[in-house]
Amino acid sequence: MKNNVNSLLKVFFIISAVILFCLGTVRLVDEGFNGIIKEWIYNKFIIEPEHLGQGKIAIIFKSWYEIKQFIIYAFVAFIAFLALCMGLSTYLYSRYKRKKQISFITGVMDSFMTSGTDDLTLPKEYSEIERQLLKIKSVAQKHQQLMQMEMQRKNDLITYLAH
Repeated sequence: MKNNVNSLLKVFFIISAVILFCLGTVRLVDEGFNGIIKEWIYNKFIIEPEHLGQGKIAIIFKSWYEIKQFIIYAFVAFIAFLALCMGLSTYLYSRYKRKKQISFITGVMDSFMTSGTDDLTLPKEYSEIERQLLKIKSVAQKHQQLMQMEMQRKNDLITYLAH
């Protein structure tokens, strides 16, 4: 339940940040550049207005082809920017998630190997690691037992030879 609330909060904050970024960008373009972009669009795509008489004004577009090309280039640039942002955020999130998983696994391995019990419970996605850890611990315990038996034999032999 806590994870669902956290994920919903993250989504809410991300959407809020995107909306604030878009509003800030529009404000910057509209007011910050003091009409430079608006003037560029008028000069690039629109012919000066004509007065037709009777209070009517006609604005004639220069070339629909130029407008279409501009929109296509802007769209391609926007898609490339989105792809770059998505790739970067995916890379950063996967790196964060991988570090978190590695620290979790190393913590579990450390506590399991130092504990005296064979009780290990990991989430389902770590079942292969759990099986390997149990195998490693059983082999280590077997080797430790063999080492203790050899040490006991050596001590018995030393005691026998000393008498």
